Amino acid sequence: MHDQREQYRQFLFRPTSALAALFILVLSGSTISRNAIWQDEEHFHADAIRKSPGKARVYYNAGVYYHDIDDLDRAEEYYLKSTQLNMEYRDVHGGALYNLGVIYAKQGKIDRSIEAFSGAIDIDPGDAAAYYKRGILLHIIGQADLAREDIERARQLDPDVDRIP
Repeated sequence: MHDQREQYRQFLFRPTSALAALFILVLSGSTISRNAIWQDEEHFHADAIRKSPGKARVYYNAGVYYHDIDDLDRAEEYYLKSTQLNMEYRDVHGGALYNLGVIYAKQGKIDRSIEAFSGAIDIDPGDAAAYYKRGILLHIIGQADLAREDIERARQLDPDVDRIP
């Protein structure tokens, strides 16, 4: 009787062990494959866009990456793409417009920057930073009354808005 139990256990254990080993091997291969994608942020964003080309958020995130490394042309490209997709996430759409405003201001494209900040405000009327930055730009182009209104509105929304870089 003892031999039969032992044979039965060995019979069950061998296929289970082989199946577990195969499962671990498959998962290990998947992990190695995913590590190639995670090797750097640029590959990660390219993979996300390839897998979700209709999602605004993946383009926005790629734009943030390129913006952070000061590749403003590519950041602009990805932010613009994210605004052309559906407004599934209003925060993404507004954030992309805000960041485009920052890029255009850096490039000296004041009118485009004001337009982008205005779009961000249309999406989120509580965006103190967008009001503040648009106000500064309006002041630069000589629209003092509009500039004052925007800066006052920004300070109402966030008394510390002057500290926003």
